[in-house]
Amino acid sequence: MKLRIPEVENERRALNVFYGMREARKEGRWMGTVPLGYVNKITEDHKIYIAVKKEEAEILVWAFHKILENNFNKKTDYKFDVPRKTHI
Repeated sequence: MKLRIPEVENERRALNVFYGMREARKEGRWMGTVPLGYVNKITEDHKIYIAVKKEEAEILVWAFHKILENNFNKKTDYKFDVPRKTHI
């Protein structure tokens, strides 16, 4: 009987984590490392959210536009002239 109590506790914690992560997704919070092109931010009332990171987002938009142009096949080696801003 003593071995059953920790198992029940683990199941309860797993459910709490699952429901907490589900609630966070509903609120628009990102679980884990933010995707490329985004950055973590905190509001004045200490709520966490992700925002667009301009430099990386521009490169991603450019890459997606290249994909939409449908200029890709499996046999081609790609060397892109990625548009980059120079910082002085």
